[in-house]
Formats: sequence, C-alpha cells, structure tokens
Amino acid sequence: MDRMWLRAGIACVAAGLAGTMLLACGESREEKYEKAMRVAESARSSVDDVQEEVDEREAEYTKEQNEANEARERLDEAREKLASVRENYEGARAEVAKWADDATLFRTVQQRLLEDRELEDAAVSARVEHGVALLTGTVPDEDARERAVEIARETPGIVDVQSQLAIASAGAEAPAPSPAPSPAPAPAVEPAPTAESAPSPVAAPPP
Repeated sequence: MDRMWLRAGIACVAAGLAGTMLLACGESREEKYEKAMRVAESARSSVDDVQEEVDEREAEYTKEQNEANEARERLDEAREKLASVRENYEGARAEVAKWADDATLFRTVQQRLLEDRELEDAAVSARVEHGVALLTGTVPDEDARERAVEIARETPGIVDVQSQLAIASAGAEAPAPSPAPSPAPAPAVEPAPTAESAPSPVAAPPP
C-alpha cells in the first residue's frame, strides 16, 4: 500500500513539473491576449481607412449626381427653347412661301450657291418650278453635293429639292471625238451623146 501511494505521489509531482515546463515554453494567456489585440487594432485601422475611402466616393457620387441632374435640367430647357424657335422658323418659311414666286426663289437659291465657300470649285445651276429646286452641274466630291442640296433645301419657300449633280472625276480625260463620216460618193454622170453617136432622126411617114 505504501508503495502505491509513493508511486501516485511521484506521478503527481511529475505532472506538475511537466505543466510548469510547458507553461514556461509556450505563450501565456496574457501574451496571447496582447497579440490578438494587436491584430484586432490593425484590422480596425484597415476598416477605418476603407470607410474613409467609401465616404469620399459617396460624396463624389452625390456631387456628380447633382451635377448630372442640373445638366439634365439645362438640356431640357435648351430642347424646349429649340422647339420654340424651330416653330417660329417654320412659320416664317411658310410666310415666305406665300409671297415668293419661282423666279424670286431661283435668284435666291442661285445667289446662295454662288456665295458659299464650300462650293468654290463647283459649277451648280438651279431651276425652280412650283417651289421645287432642281440642281444640275458638277461638284468636286460628295460633300459638295450634299452641301449644295442643303443650301437649296434651307432656302425659305423651297418645298423640295431634286439633285442631278454629278461628281467630276479628277484627272478624267474627255472622250475622243467620233470620226467624221466619210462623204457620200458623187453620183456617176453619163457623158453627153456626140454627133457621131447620136441616133439619126426617124423620118415621119408621109401623110
């Protein structure tokens, strides 16, 4: 019995020594607490930094939204103004059409075509019949053709534009003239009969 108690005592002492040694070699509770606190403080600092960035972005977004709303309001006002002035313009065009004749419209369109700088290298002629402008001639390129049509269409009193404008090919050679037709051969002339070859007159029978 005494031997058993002795063994139990030795075991308890050994266990105590082992626990003490492990506690001395590992981190204590306080050290673990302090380490965890440092990690938490670092994470909290990151949260604060990101939250500050989010606040800045929200402020920028709100400002941009306000500016966008203001810009949209200005755009709507400009569109309403455009609709109003366009209506006035169409009314003025209709009034011009009431009093303009084809001759007057022809002079106006032709003068505008001649004065436009974009058509300096073009040769455009206009004709107006019943308010419809017919454009003929040549232009250097497609832009010039569209510009000529635009000028005619924007002339008050013109109701429609028909374009027969051709684009002049750069460096194109004029076609060679067709050869003149050969003159027709002169008709053959028979020689006049001579006295020798002329037949003798036939004597008339006696009565």
